[in-house]
Amino acid sequence: MTNKNNEKLDQLIYKSIKIDDKPTKKLNDSLKAQLYEKENTEKAKIRIKVKYFMYLFMILSVIFSIFIGFLASIFIRNIYLYIAVLILILTYSLSGIILTIIGFKIKNVKEIII
Repeated sequence: MTNKNNEKLDQLIYKSIKIDDKPTKKLNDSLKAQLYEKENTEKAKIRIKVKYFMYLFMILSVIFSIFIGFLASIFIRNIYLYIAVLILILTYSLSGIILTIIGFKIKNVKEIII
């Protein structure tokens, strides 16, 4: 008897769980489009954050170069040594800017490949 009741109960449960309604193709496509749009906006936000973060290193490098140049102008009295230090500082600053630009180019190429 209990076996029969369990079978009836199992059948009722299966009937209640069984879903015959399937979404229409139009609804399914619109949901996929919304999902893709949401994913793309989230990726774009992450890209913007990374881009500004990469600019931060370049800006800090330039600020550091200006600070070192200021200190060199205060402490170095020999004009030739001062000019040599300024050339090194300028080279350091420009290399930081160039490496940042190259990093952006490489990152964009990787995004295109992936």
